[in-house]
Amino acid sequence: MKILNIIILFVMSVNAQASLIIHDNLGSGDSYNPYSSWTIGGSNHDVDSAQSFVAQTTSFLTDIWVGIGLINGENVLDIGIYSDDAGEPNELVESFQIINAMSNHLDMDLIHITASGSTLLTAETRYWLVASASSDTWAGWGWNSIGELGTNGYRYHADPWITGDSRTMGAFRIAATEVPEPATKFLLLIGLIGLVGHRRVRKG
Repeated sequence: MKILNIIILFVMSVNAQASLIIHDNLGSGDSYNPYSSWTIGGSNHDVDSAQSFVAQTTSFLTDIWVGIGLINGENVLDIGIYSDDAGEPNELVESFQIINAMSNHLDMDLIHITASGSTLLTAETRYWLVASASSDTWAGWGWNSIGELGTNGYRYHADPWITGDSRTMGAFRIAATEVPEPATKFLLLIGLIGLVGHRRVRKG
């Protein structure tokens, strides 16, 4: 029975993966600048907005927070994680539709999205967080308030992306769980097997 408990504890310890912050440009108290923003939707342009981030370690996406607020129109927003191709969003990796979650853009309320936990982010790889809406929605992606500059982009009516470096980034945070290192898991298992064997020898 004790051996079974040890095995169960081992499995639980492997699955209890460490929580990681992949990207975070929110200020103190999760603040950001709602007075300057990147446009999303809007009847004049129907704009998609994209902010890039780099996963520093291999991990599974768990949570997204974005500083996006409603300016006018329908309270519906599409959020997607995209792969990168030559410095612009490429293939959709995971998508979310947000309904009635945006507050007024000046209220500085973050939208929190819980991901599936199965989307794998590869170490040292660029990804894109993309926000889009129909022409019936006009929203603003507030700028970060800590002065972070990075690579982001936008497009009109699904035209080709227009991207650039050293731009003020929209406010967002990406969280994930770390993928356990296979070698570490193997060594832990070998150690447990040795411990069980040692106990059996002593009892014999």
